[in-house]
Amino acid sequence: MGPTTLQELYTICENQGIKLRSIEDLNDMEHGVRFDDFLCMDVFRMGIKSNDDLRRYSLDELENMCPKDKRLYVRLKKLKTIQG
Repeated sequence: MGPTTLQELYTICENQGIKLRSIEDLNDMEHGVRFDDFLCMDVFRMGIKSNDDLRRYSLDELENMCPKDKRLYVRLKKLKTIQG
């Protein structure tokens, strides 16, 4: 997709009230927090698509939401700690 087409997509989505999300909304390279493709899919399935979404959950809730994959919980916990 070229830059003009991408800008057109952003404009259409904005006009329709649709928010485009990317894992870059969660990745924090400065603090060494990176979600690979599989963790990204898990986080999005949990309904977490941005730092604002992450703020809604306590650490206990996050731990209960991802008991199968501690790698995911460790990253989410680090992001919450960074946010304060």
